[in-house]
This record gives sequence, C-alpha cells and structure tokens, in this order.
Amino acid sequence: MLRTNLLIASALAISAVTAASAAPPTIMVNGVGSSALFNTASYGAWKNLAGANALHYTISGSAPAGSEYPNFAQINDVRPGGGPVQSGTLSVVWNAAVTKVWVYLNVDSVVGNRSFFSVPRAQLQVDPSTETTPGANKIPSGLWGDDAAGLPAAIQEAINNAPFTAAYTDIRPEDAKYAEYRATSPYVASNLNGLGYGTGGDTPVGTPILSSYSSSNATPIDFNIIGNDPITGEPVPAFVTLSVGADPIVFIINKENASGLGAPGLPTNTTITDVRNVFEGTTGTIGSLFGITNTTPLNSVQREPISGTMNTTEFCVFRTHTIQACPTCSQEKGIDPGVTPNSNPLDILTSGGGVRTRAIGTSQLVGAVQNPETTTSTLANQVKSTDMIGYTFFGYGNVASIAGSANYGYLELDGIDPIFSAYSNGELPVCNAPCPVTPGSSFPNVRDGKYVAWSLLRAVTDAAGQANLTNLVKAIEINVDSTVPDFVPYQASENSMGQIEPGLKLYRSHYVETQLPTNETPQTPENGINIATSGCSAEQGSDVGGEIYKIPASGCGNLDKRQ
Repeated sequence: MLRTNLLIASALAISAVTAASAAPPTIMVNGVGSSALFNTASYGAWKNLAGANALHYTISGSAPAGSEYPNFAQINDVRPGGGPVQSGTLSVVWNAAVTKVWVYLNVDSVVGNRSFFSVPRAQLQVDPSTETTPGANKIPSGLWGDDAAGLPAAIQEAINNAPFTAAYTDIRPEDAKYAEYRATSPYVASNLNGLGYGTGGDTPVGTPILSSYSSSNATPIDFNIIGNDPITGEPVPAFVTLSVGADPIVFIINKENASGLGAPGLPTNTTITDVRNVFEGTTGTIGSLFGITNTTPLNSVQREPISGTMNTTEFCVFRTHTIQACPTCSQEKGIDPGVTPNSNPLDILTSGGGVRTRAIGTSQLVGAVQNPETTTSTLANQVKSTDMIGYTFFGYGNVASIAGSANYGYLELDGIDPIFSAYSNGELPVCNAPCPVTPGSSFPNVRDGKYVAWSLLRAVTDAAGQANLTNLVKAIEINVDSTVPDFVPYQASENSMGQIEPGLKLYRSHYVETQLPTNETPQTPENGINIATSGCSAEQGSDVGGEIYKIPASGCGNLDKRQ
C-alpha cells in the first residue's frame, strides 16, 4: 500500500513540477546536526505535517564525477575562511503539491550548532545530480516505503544554498561551544582543559582531527552562540532550545574472540572507574575493564572531541563532577597532537598492551567495533586483536550492523542496564521497523534516574523558525513509541497509538553561569555545577554531566536529587 501511494504521489509531484508553479516551495525546516533525531524528525514531517501522498528522499556520499559539488549534500560555511565543506546524510520530505519541504542533514551535534549559529548562517548545498539519482532508503522503508526516484527540480533548487534554520543536537549549544573551545585551546596536561587541536593565534579553523580508520576528519571551526560572530563580527541572533527526549550512551564490545571478550563466564558489568581507566590508557586489559585478573590486551576506540557523543560520555562518565567525581580525568589523556607521536590520527599503546584509536562519526565507531582490523593504525595492525570496546548513543539504526548477534554486545555501567530493566544476554536489540513499545516502558533505568550516561536531545532555532520547529518536535514525540523507540520522549503526550506517554521526569542541573560571556571564554564544567533548580524555569547554560534530579509529580517547585 505504501509503495502504491508513493507511485501515485510521484505522478502528482511530477505533474505539479511540470505545471511550474509561480512560487518556489516553502522551506518549513532546514535542520542540521545529530544522527539521534534523523529518523524520527524525517518520519514525523512525512506522517504528520506534509499531508496525504507526501514523498521523501534520502541520500549520502560522493556525487558523480564532474558534478557541481563533491558530495550529494554538504555544509558550506560561507564566512570568510570558514573552513572546508562537510558532507552528511540528507533527508528531504515534501508535500504532494510540492509547495512545502522539510530538510535534515545528518552530521554531528557540534557541527550542527556551528552551522546554525555562524553569521551568516552556513548553507546546505545539494548537488543537481540528486534529481536523477534514486533515493538510498537511509531510513527504514518499513516505516514509510521506498524513497522517491529523485528530487523534483523545484525542491533541489529551493534547498540548494539555503541557510539552515535549525540545529539538532544531543548537547546544549553552550556545551557545543565549549567543546569547540576546549578542542582548539592549547594542550594542558594537568587538567585537560585544552586539547591542542588549534592552529595558533586567532585562526578560526583548527587542526583537522584525523580518523584511525579512514581519510575522514573533523575540523574544529569557531562560532559563538551569543554576542558577535568570531569571524565576521556580526551579531548572533537570540536562540530558542526545544527539548525532545533522553538518549543513553551504551558501551559496545566485540566478542568474536572466544579467548578474549567472548570468553565464557566474563562479567557483564564495568564501573565508571574501570572504564575510565581503559579509555584514558591507564590500563589496557580485559581484566582492568571488569576488575578481574585477565591480562588479554583490550583495544578501545573513542570519538573526536568536537562530537556530542564524545562530550556526553566525557562529562557523564570519564570527567564527571558528580558520581565518582574526577573533574581532571579525560579520554584525551596523553593525546597531545603537537607533541605526542601518533596522536593524530590516534595510534597509542596502553600500559596493558591494547591500542587506543579514534573514529569520526557514529557509523565509523560502530564499524570499528564490528571490524577492528579495518584500522589504519600501525600498532593495532601489529596486535591484530578483535577485542574492542567503544561507545555510542543508543539508536536502533546506530547499532543495526551489530545488533542481534552473539559476536557483539553491550555492558552494564555500575550494575545498571542502559536499555532494559535488567541485563539478559547482552546482545543489542533489533528493530524491524516499526517496532512499537508500550508508552512509558522504554529505557526504564534512564527514566528512573539510575543510569547516569545520557543526555537530552534538543532542537535549536530562532523566533522566526520556532513555530515550524515546535510542530515538528511534537510530531517526533508522538511517533517515537510507535515507530522506532530510540529515546525517551521529553513531553508527556498522547502518542500516535492513542496512549498516554508519561514523558521524561528527570532534569539535569545546569552550571553556575547561565550564559557564555562574549569575550570568547566559555563557561566550563570545571567551574562547578549548581544545586537543583526549578524544573519549570527556562533552561540556560551548560548541563552535560549535570547532576540528575527527579521532577516531583506536582511539576513545579523543588526537585528531588537522584539517590
């Protein structure tokens, strides 16, 4: 039925384009950022906002030789010296009349924030070859059928070089700014407040952070969220942040080695202290991960320091100020790109014989855990071990390549399961979309505050984009339980199945300062975290790694600290 509807809708769309409507399509939302909301935002626009016979198109990768752009879809920072273009996975939804369009470019949270906050705003570039290149079904066709055979010319022309109107992010804008600032600040070994990926002086584009698995890289590029743009000096518009849902970080492992991580009888739990020691390189054995005697070398793969996933894991687990506090710890310990050999790309041996490597992007990290020997790391190729640990925001799509297999799995953290109420066989779950859940049942240990490694997914826009983005966020939340339950919806609501979803009843405390100053010295987590604030007050300031509080049933008022 879905395919039939799409064929009918395709005919309608072609007819509409042929008629050459007087006005170009209206861009309702042109969003960029985190992979965590890619599926649900695209589906919500198609299902709830675009009307009957709506169409969709997804694609990624390099455009054909001789094309206008190197990639099918990419970010263009239009500021002078604003850095290289960056490719992403594109999703486009439009109505049957080809008069409204919703766009999402899947990259990373910090890149999404930078693209939205830069002044002038970064632009989406979409190669004209998308008009004749079939969609790649980057979102499960079981949800909404197959992609269209190409983008209508009117859509391609409307969204090409269009400024972004929203950012999707798994950390607050303040935390995204701090991530960029910390990454490019001079390396400080004593407290890791600076990581050394800058280029010196006032150069706005930092050192490319290289992958251990391919030629890909992530380049820190300066931006501000208040005050004036650091490159153009133009005022940064005020922004609005909409909370969407809570998503946990999961530690994933390769268990193919029956004498290593796949050995019978190994523990299923790691502690914050033990996993921190592994990712810092202090220890590098299977035994050190589980607090047992086992000297088998263990390899670890981490994300780039301008990744939202990296920063959530960094401040909720490794560098936490609250649970088992260690505010000077970091997975970037001992990685000085200006001094330490093999720091960029990361290729460092740990004290236990394992190798530390870096992946750029979620799919590359999951792929590294799945196939550790694909690394370009000299040391890892010498070790040739499949015993690998990494981390990712949970998402059925994020872990699909290793889900449902005894060769891979995930771990409890401090005895708490991140996905289910209790740990079972440790296999990552499979979703043959749709895979609905009972409202209120997903991620029970996140919902009750027991599991600490999570962050709120958010959508960011300005006053002009708030109405359209608010409508899209509502569509995301009412569909997540019934389609692909990747996260805990933030708002209590009646979902698409007519059931009541209770929403998230937790709140993270925010850092003492509520705004980044305009003098390019961001508020940092090192300045401490304030005690509970009202769950009804407007959000301001950084909150990654903040203390977790339960919002009382009455809603407003004091919050009860998680025990």
